[in-house]
Amino acid sequence: MQHSITLRNAMQVATMLLLAATVFTACSKSKDDNPGPGPSGHQLKVTITTTDLKPQEGDALSFLFVGSNLDGSTIDWKVDGQLKSNQTGITLEADVLSSGKQITVESAKSFAKAGIIINGGNRGTPYKFSYKVELDGKEVNNEQNITVSTNIFSRPHDYP
Repeated sequence: MQHSITLRNAMQVATMLLLAATVFTACSKSKDDNPGPGPSGHQLKVTITTTDLKPQEGDALSFLFVGSNLDGSTIDWKVDGQLKSNQTGITLEADVLSSGKQITVESAKSFAKAGIIINGGNRGTPYKFSYKVELDGKEVNNEQNITVSTNIFSRPHDYP
């Protein structure tokens, strides 16, 4: 049991570091001190599926979603059609992403910048997951059957 707690803590630290790096490098101050217009109209849709993911055996997988507009306001997300509002970001963990389940996450409003951080790890039998990302209705990432067989897996994405 100690191993899965240590792995989870390591993943949480890695997620927070990647999130901080994304937030601090995503925006820069405008030279004319004009923040520009609000949302630039981007929409994001992510479809996630897993195979052989067993959180009860120490498997870990999380998807962190964050987004903002040029005025600094955050955006809301929908998970399988249910609105998750008033949150800086949302995280889906292994218990929600259990094997065989397909989950869809969508931006509920238009955004200027968004990021996804994927973390995973296991201590036993490898598991697989797939995800597809659509930005403004066009497929921009489609990674199928990624095998997680190492202690820690991490992959950040920024959009647009």
